Amino acid sequence: MSRLPASIEDALHLVSSRFPKDAIWTVSCGTALALHGLDYRPNDLDIFAGRNDGARLAQTLADQPLLFPYRLRESDWCSSHWGRFMVEGVEVDVVGDFSIRRNGNALTLDAAHPCWRRLHQTVLRGAPITALSLVDLSALYEALPDEEMKLRLIEESLQYGLHRP
Repeated sequence: MSRLPASIEDALHLVSSRFPKDAIWTVSCGTALALHGLDYRPNDLDIFAGRNDGARLAQTLADQPLLFPYRLRESDWCSSHWGRFMVEGVEVDVVGDFSIRRNGNALTLDAAHPCWRRLHQTVLRGAPITALSLVDLSALYEALPDEEMKLRLIEESLQYGLHRP
């Protein structure tokens, strides 16, 4: 049984059916936690890809309400290509080539990162879906501010085996 709210599951099903079959992408952040079977209910859908595939994915959502366009966004501590759409009432973020620089640490998730070899495989409504591994989600949440609760969920899952294989 999926831990995803029906609205997130509907949005994920719709976007995954539209994405080019040769595009490389995966589910990340809170929705990935739920796909791993962790006790977390996301309120949005985050899709991660390399920068170029992210642009292709965003283009497939061009007919959906646009909250902000896919483009490079930079701050003092973070940079990524990022766009936000509203799909079936759910905020869908398409993120490409994500880099974080905080507290003397750096994390770059891009098309060359080894995360692509560790993806969690699952099936949603008969279709294959991947999610970032718990190891890579942990690295991401360690780099992001104010994500201690999600880190604890991941740590408990890795320690006690609470996630789905």
